[in-house]
Amino acid sequence: DRTCLYDRRNLGHSDTVDAVQTPDDALADLRGLLDAAGVEPPYVLLGASFGGMLAYLYANTYPDEVVGMVLLDAMFPDELTVDHLFPPEERVEAFDEADKASLERISHFAVLQQAQPFIGHEPAMPVTYLASQQEPYDVNDYGIPEYDAQILDLQAGYVDRFSPGALVWVDAPHYMEPVIPSEIAEALR
Repeated sequence: DRTCLYDRRNLGHSDTVDAVQTPDDALADLRGLLDAAGVEPPYVLLGASFGGMLAYLYANTYPDEVVGMVLLDAMFPDELTVDHLFPPEERVEAFDEADKASLERISHFAVLQQAQPFIGHEPAMPVTYLASQQEPYDVNDYGIPEYDAQILDLQAGYVDRFSPGALVWVDAPHYMEPVIPSEIAEALR
């Protein structure tokens, strides 16, 4: 078994690219890195937080290359269906330009939009989704009861679309990698 880690553009040890990147750029970067490293499919993808959306896009774009995913309290495409519950200035679309001006320079809104056609058509693959018990999606400072009432069902429904899909609640914060490395490694195995 081989494990590969990378930092996306403009993050960590990766090069800084002074341009807005698209979801397709992020997918091409990952595919190019795997190819340059000589890592042949099949892949098990690990995606944390926003990286989970990129893993989802990769798995749906290249389903013959991916045999499973482990997602760590990851964003999921269904979140866009409850975005209308937020005031207009707080919707993910409203942050589109702010995302493009952020260090990573990729629009979360564009990634969520690109994922919409895949909802309900996910490839048949196992997915383990480790969800934070310490910071679940319905415990937030949004003050939107309608969001809170729907988001956990949306999260569970997302995971259920995979075969099999396992939603596992873990005693860890959103950024769980340093807190539960053994549980993450076990999920990958």
